[in-house]
Parts: sequence; structure tokens; C-alpha cells
Amino acid sequence: MQLDTALSHRRPLAGFAANLGHAVARAANGFLNSLTTLAETSGRIRRIEALQAKSDADLAKMGLKRADIVHYVFRDQLI
Repeated sequence: MQLDTALSHRRPLAGFAANLGHAVARAANGFLNSLTTLAETSGRIRRIEALQAKSDADLAKMGLKRADIVHYVFRDQLI
């Protein structure tokens, strides 16, 4: 019982460390998600530019209209 009382002041510190660890992990996860989104978007921008560089005839062969390029490139992101 005496040992438990002597160490009880450390419990809040352990809780604080765990909370801090979770906060750091959440921040790192958010940062990595942002980098992933940026990389995916950058690739999509290049795809849009490549499609916009095509002629209307080439787009028609693909079944696309110029006005639908952005929707086409981001179709998996749209509901």
C-alpha cells in the first residue's frame, strides 16, 4: 500500500505522456495525409493539362467533351 501511494504521483504524468503521444501521432498522420493529397492532386493536374492539350477530335475518340475533363479526372473523388 505504501509503494502504491509513493508512485501515485507518476500516474498523471503517464497519462500526459500518452495524450502527448496521441497528439503527435494525429499531427503526423494529418501531415502525411496532406502530402498524399498534394501528390495525388499534382498528378491529376498534369492529367488535366495533358487532356486539355488534345484536340477536340482526340477527346471525342475517348468519349470526352472538353467541358467534362475535370469531372473525368476527379470522377473517383466525386459522389
